[in-house]
Amino acid sequence: MKKLSIIIAILTLLCAVAPVSAHTKSQKNELDSCYRAVEDNNGPIHYGSEENTGWCIKENKHINGTSTNYKFHSSVSKSEKELFYSAVKKWSDRCRATMNEVTSGNTGIVYKGYPEDYVYTTGWNALTMGDADSQGHFTKWEIYIHPYTTVKETTLIHEIGHVFGLGDLYLESNKDRIMYNSDARTATVPTAYDISGFNVITGMHTTHDWRYTNTRRQCAICNGTKTEKHSYIWSNYSSSMHKGVCSLTGEVVYEPHKDYINLATGACKRCGRTQPSIVPSEFDEVPN
Repeated sequence: MKKLSIIIAILTLLCAVAPVSAHTKSQKNELDSCYRAVEDNNGPIHYGSEENTGWCIKENKHINGTSTNYKFHSSVSKSEKELFYSAVKKWSDRCRATMNEVTSGNTGIVYKGYPEDYVYTTGWNALTMGDADSQGHFTKWEIYIHPYTTVKETTLIHEIGHVFGLGDLYLESNKDRIMYNSDARTATVPTAYDISGFNVITGMHTTHDWRYTNTRRQCAICNGTKTEKHSYIWSNYSSSMHKGVCSLTGEVVYEPHKDYINLATGACKRCGRTQPSIVPSEFDEVPN
């Protein structure tokens, strides 16, 4: 019995600390139901037409899950480390993103300097690079801080987004997202749209979580939207009116029987009331 208790305790501990795995193929159909899949030279990307989702994910370059380790190269100054710590916290305060500083191991590295053989010496403040396996998961990643510029915290927040698998946004309409690809971005922290992309690429999205507003439904996880027709359930309301309640949104409407009379039976086609009044009475006011 004691041996069995020890085994159960170990299994419980393993389940408690199991990391969230990265996205699975099962989410592809969910994404395709709202977005179009696009490919570039670096591999597949999922985003809405004209970037209208407010996020973009890179399925070929991202960490496996919501957590990763990193260490600093000796070239990074103390002030830059503090800035990076703050940037990490901006993510962890708003979602399940976790980045742990370590001193050894196969992990991410933050550098101050140029990547090897990188030809573009100007036009960037920081950049993220790395190698990935056949599943698109980083086997290693690096963030490089330009050696001759003063890096901003928002730039580091942006680059951390790339580590998790978020892609750059270019449309002016996405200027207020942290993943907007310019220092002209107005966001200072990851926005709800950035978090939606994070939720998708890190595997927290396996089915849409629809929330309805009128006939428009929006996923609380990825911000995907669909518009569909009301599905009303009709009932008699009064001698001259019937009431419809949408089974999707709960919206209530009132209509006159007279517009839906079955001439053969004299009953209302909506609610089935027989011999309904076709003249509204003073007592048939629609409630506010």
